[in-house]
Amino acid sequence: MSNMKFCPSCQRNVNTEHSWSTGALIVLLLFAFPIGLIYLAIRWKRRCPVCHTPEKMLQAPFFQQPPQGPGYP
Repeated sequence: MSNMKFCPSCQRNVNTEHSWSTGALIVLLLFAFPIGLIYLAIRWKRRCPVCHTPEKMLQAPFFQQPPQGPGYP
């Protein structure tokens, strides 16, 4: 399943990423399991990896179509 979205801030298609820190998640899950689960629940969001725009502001992927009509092959 692809997480590709169009970012209006970057003006390009991007694959979204998780907003949580992998290292912090591992430490919290190993040493403080309940706190790790709370951290995961709060921080489980996706965002643009370039400008960190939240996923709710991203749009469906945009693929530019080649020009068609007279004069174009």
